Amino acid sequence: MAPLIDLLSCSIIEKDHNGDILWTWSYPTVSESQKTIVKRKCNLGLEHNSPQTFIWARHGQTWFYLHCSEVFDSDRLPKVKQFALVLFAKDFNPQKYEVLSRVFSKMYCKTGKPTEILQLYLSVFTKGSCSTQENGTFVSDDFSSRTTINTNFRTIA
Repeated sequence: MAPLIDLLSCSIIEKDHNGDILWTWSYPTVSESQKTIVKRKCNLGLEHNSPQTFIWARHGQTWFYLHCSEVFDSDRLPKVKQFALVLFAKDFNPQKYEVLSRVFSKMYCKTGKPTEILQLYLSVFTKGSCSTQENGTFVSDDFSSRTTINTNFRTIA
């Protein structure tokens, strides 16, 4: 398996029960301009969540992938109502990063520990894969680097 060197960073943004939105964790780093653009795209500020839980967009020469999750009573995040997991990468591959963000998000809900996300991130970055007992396995080689998206741009505009 090839390492996933196109993965640039991982971050967690949380919304607590008071409605405050905090950028709580990043590895290795995220610039202020990246934070600003992600906060604008993130739907955590809305009173009622958008049905869209996964979005992607380009910022400069990088892509970011944003996965929003609800936190339930059984999770290990008692003060958090919702959170968004943000991945920055060099390549455009929404399918790959959606699967990866889901694995990371499920682990964060289960443990409430960013260090667990860091371990998974480093595994993916160095080996191209990560595995968890309950939250699934991610293998970068399972995804083609040539992603085709069938979209009718007339219907979007």
